[in-house]
Amino acid sequence: LPKHFFRIGIIWQGSKSKADIGRSFSLKYYEQISKIEDVKLISLQKNFGSEQVKKYPNVKVYEFPEDFDAGGQAFLDTAAIMKNLDLIITSDTSTAHLAGSLGCRTWILLSYAPDWRWFLKKKKSPWYKSVTLYRQDAKGDWTTVFDKVKGDLIKLIKDKRKNELIIL
Repeated sequence: LPKHFFRIGIIWQGSKSKADIGRSFSLKYYEQISKIEDVKLISLQKNFGSEQVKKYPNVKVYEFPEDFDAGGQAFLDTAAIMKNLDLIITSDTSTAHLAGSLGCRTWILLSYAPDWRWFLKKKKSPWYKSVTLYRQDAKGDWTTVFDKVKGDLIKLIKDKRKNELIIL
């Protein structure tokens, strides 16, 4: 993984199932985040949705080889990578639950009417202490969600730099 950067694992797409309708978003929404100084986006996206990396070349994202996390023990590679990231930003997918259960700092981006597990108004997850929830204010409006994420991310990076200066 790239060193000396704020490393963010990203996921944007769940499976092709009907349950995924409305809770996934396009990779293009990560473009502004990918341009933040000292940020490296690392794709944790597998299979369906990963073709968007070629579709949106303005989103600077590191990809793992195609056989990443393949085989009988799915999620093992993903879990190992997650433990070495500064943040995970994801749609409501199984990887969101994996990140939360590992105690990784995770921001889950939710649709206007999310799955019941996330309730309707909470900002913190009742299931995972390390998870913060970002919600659409209006159905289909991912732009506002990503604006909030970008603002909070800039603040988080600034706070991290400040703490690193104090430690040195």
